[in-house]
Amino acid sequence: MIYCMIGMNHHSGGIDKLDSLFFTEERKNQFVSAIEDIYSEVVVIQTCNRLECYLVSLEDSAEELKKRFIGLFDLTKKEFDEWFYLKKNNDCIRHLLEVVSSLDSVIIGENQILSQVRNSYLSAKELGWTDKYLNRLFELAVRVGKRVRTETSISRGAVSISQASVELAKKVFGDLYEKKALILGAGEMGRLALKHLVDAGIKKSYLMNRTLSKAQNIAQTIDTCPLSLDKLEECILEVDVVISAVSAPDFIVKEEHISGLMKKRKYEPLFFIDISMPRTLDPKLADHQGVFLFDIEDLKSVVHQNIEERNAQKSSIYEIIAEEMKLLSQWKSEQSLIPLIKDIEQWKTKIVQKEIEKSIHKILNADDCNKEELIKRLAGSIASKCTHLPLKLLKGISPQSYESKQMQELTKDIIRVK
Repeated sequence: MIYCMIGMNHHSGGIDKLDSLFFTEERKNQFVSAIEDIYSEVVVIQTCNRLECYLVSLEDSAEELKKRFIGLFDLTKKEFDEWFYLKKNNDCIRHLLEVVSSLDSVIIGENQILSQVRNSYLSAKELGWTDKYLNRLFELAVRVGKRVRTETSISRGAVSISQASVELAKKVFGDLYEKKALILGAGEMGRLALKHLVDAGIKKSYLMNRTLSKAQNIAQTIDTCPLSLDKLEECILEVDVVISAVSAPDFIVKEEHISGLMKKRKYEPLFFIDISMPRTLDPKLADHQGVFLFDIEDLKSVVHQNIEERNAQKSSIYEIIAEEMKLLSQWKSEQSLIPLIKDIEQWKTKIVQKEIEKSIHKILNADDCNKEELIKRLAGSIASKCTHLPLKLLKGISPQSYESKQMQELTKDIIRVK
């Protein structure tokens, strides 16, 4: 059996191309129907960053698959060659394991791809599109994804500015379960920072924005308290963390704001982080007792270090992939022996039946003293017929082959009495 895959991702085709080729349920069914005469098993993986189809066939039908794919989606050969990749057997298997390990993701180490691959497989299995070969491959892929995330540190450490801001806050305070935070700005960076804070277990959060309705809209999906900017000083008195992700021509929090506020706070630690461009927190805030101030350059160094640490895990991940691919290869080889084993069983059964038919009449009509001898002859005849062909083939093997350790061990296993 041959594993094959055809796909496009954020590297090869880009988001616009992925959008234009989005597999609706109708299009997915059309694709499966178009190739069902050459491929017996199919799994389609579709995310915002990739479209990949994994298939199994008896023969190498990759060129025919390519031809039908081009026709089905009205592509030119040039477009296909530029946007898509086609992989077979070990290349196909290795690619899937790299995908599920997040080595092929936009952000190396992200966790979402594992559940996306698993859900795609389970959906195909439920539709009856998979059998033992893709079942085995995708069960192995899910296992690899889990091993990679438990046996390496590929998913540890922030690799985005908004996530790094929360990671820094945790380093300052230990944990955030009893802390409160204020996020300035309801744009994408502010929303992501808020989400990471909530995921980290922040006790309470406030989202402050010039346009209150925008903060209120976000509060409908993320647990936070929306506020307008006129509540700024009042809120700073209460919180432990302030993250600024707002666009403004001047500083939102200035040095003159903080002197009196810190005195009222009795100089309890206050963590400021500025992820705005340009900066919206006065750098002189850091001169005050109890204030910790970080800006986007500090976070970039954290992100860079974490990315380097994640990249350093690649060699360990490839060791896991190689180990699991070896197991799959062994299993696949065993599957190729199944038809041969069935043929041997049928051949043996025919010999037994034929010899019994020749002897049964004599055995049934013999007296007791001769029955035992006739049964022994029958057993000997069956054994002789069953070993005749294997012995003949064994004698035909070259001496060099027989001298190999593997051949000698195989022969010993055949004749060993269990």
